[in-house]
Amino acid sequence: MKLMPFQFEKSELWDETLHQLDTFIETDTLIALDANTLGELRVHAAGRASALVDFKNHLLWLRRSAIEKQS
Repeated sequence: MKLMPFQFEKSELWDETLHQLDTFIETDTLIALDANTLGELRVHAAGRASALVDFKNHLLWLRRSAIEKQS
């Protein structure tokens, strides 16, 4: 696994990527929880939110692993 790309000190792109992921997670969660969202649309929004949380956690794990390997 290539961790070197995640061994940066500071990155505006990284920060904005995490911000955008948080925004999409929050939006999909709100849609899934909205009383007006029914059936498959609720399931779809919940699934999207869950997948985005998993993806964000994976990116954060890669970053932590890269930093630990660098030390």
